[in-house]
Amino acid sequence: MAGNSKSKLKILSLIDILTEKSDKDHVLTTAEICEELEKSGIKAERKSIYKDIEILREYGFEIVHVRTPKSGFYLGKRRLEIPEAHLLADAVQAADFLPEEKKKTLVEKILSSVSEYEAEKILSKMSPKPSKTASADAMYVLDAIHTAIDSEKQIIVKYARRCIVGKALSAQVKEFTLSPYALTWTGEHYYLIANNGKYDNLMHLRVDRIHRARVIEEKARPFSEVSEYKDFFDVSDYTEKVFNMFSGEVDEIQLVCDNSIIEEISDRLGTDAEYKPYDIGTFVVKARAGVSEGLVSWLFQFGAKVKVKAPQNLKDLYLKRLEEINRAVMMQQ
Repeated sequence: MAGNSKSKLKILSLIDILTEKSDKDHVLTTAEICEELEKSGIKAERKSIYKDIEILREYGFEIVHVRTPKSGFYLGKRRLEIPEAHLLADAVQAADFLPEEKKKTLVEKILSSVSEYEAEKILSKMSPKPSKTASADAMYVLDAIHTAIDSEKQIIVKYARRCIVGKALSAQVKEFTLSPYALTWTGEHYYLIANNGKYDNLMHLRVDRIHRARVIEEKARPFSEVSEYKDFFDVSDYTEKVFNMFSGEVDEIQLVCDNSIIEEISDRLGTDAEYKPYDIGTFVVKARAGVSEGLVSWLFQFGAKVKVKAPQNLKDLYLKRLEEINRAVMMQQ
């Protein structure tokens, strides 16, 4: 009976072997497949391998048969192709909010869809990025956030912000009761977009700084009360308008820019913005964006290559920042 039970597992073990041990550069002969099956206590004849491969093909697996330089088989199309696996593994590695052990586990799961040889190549090219603020409860936090968003419930979170105590950096933990609406990647961080019931606006919390999260029974506040969105919360549209995840009132901005930075400007403001030649060597762009300190910080990196044409409140913020920088420089002289 035990041998019969093992034989029933043969076809499942066969696809595992082809997934892990074969690719276009590593072809397995029927004899090698039988050897691998034997390691799992499954005895098989070479003729039966051909029959099992045909069954797997009928089911939808792309198993390629080659005859040179040696006759054998390898698994062709996979659930994740090599570039896709590499991309996802890199994304996990870059996720600051995940602890190292969870990153390792997720990368292993992703790479299980390619051969061990390709997995080794991908791992050799990856640059580890230690998580400085990751919480051991990151996955529980994410699960609670998703549950709250899906069920339209409020959530209580413990959120850590850096502060200086004496002569050292420390973390000040505060508790917030929030109505969560969405999660989004911006820059190098993962953010929760939510509303604190004390205010009529949106706030952004870095997920890597949320140490605890608990869903409560109170219904979440409708996002239509605190945002411009009525039917659904358009995360893509919102993040395009908000710079560096600083909140700000959305308005039409007009910038006069040097032609040399058109790529950087269009990457950030998108192709839906209005672009027109302005003068020799410059263009004017009109777009809707959240007028905020984050927007000003982004504009400052371009120095004299950007001039703010409108609106007035953005001009005022820009001039205020210039004055603050000037005062700071004067104090150092």
